[in-house]
Amino acid sequence: MKVIDSEGKLFGKINWIDFVVLVVILGIGFFAFKQGLFFSNLQEEVGEENELTVTVFLPQLTGFQVEALIKEPGRLQKTGRNAKVDVVSIEINPATKIVETSEGKLVNATVPERFDALVVLRGTGSIRENKVLIGTIEIKVGTELRVLTKHFEGVGVVFGIQD
Repeated sequence: MKVIDSEGKLFGKINWIDFVVLVVILGIGFFAFKQGLFFSNLQEEVGEENELTVTVFLPQLTGFQVEALIKEPGRLQKTGRNAKVDVVSIEINPATKIVETSEGKLVNATVPERFDALVVLRGTGSIRENKVLIGTIEIKVGTELRVLTKHFEGVGVVFGIQD
């Protein structure tokens, strides 16, 4: 019995080209298995969920925006991800802006009919080894987040995080 017969089949059963392709595929699969490519080494460390408080600074708000923010529960948004939060408190101050005077001095001037708000939000989240999450949003001090309610949307900067 020949290894390859007159029809080009191995042992009269399988085409030798198909056999080579099958061996190459099995070799690649074995290599990928040995390298761990079928298994994810990224395991989320499980953090205990509890109530977290996040303070967000929202600059240059109008009076209507401040009222809308006070009335309704909101949510945080970052890169398409949302997390439900409740507005705990809002500290309102007249908005200020650094401007240059005619003498060339820089002064801190009040912006008419605008307010800077320090908003304290509370949501369910977890503190993990290297990150803080509220819902699926990673929260870091200094990062920008959207604060949304039914009648309000504003971009703010995370000012503080408390457990």
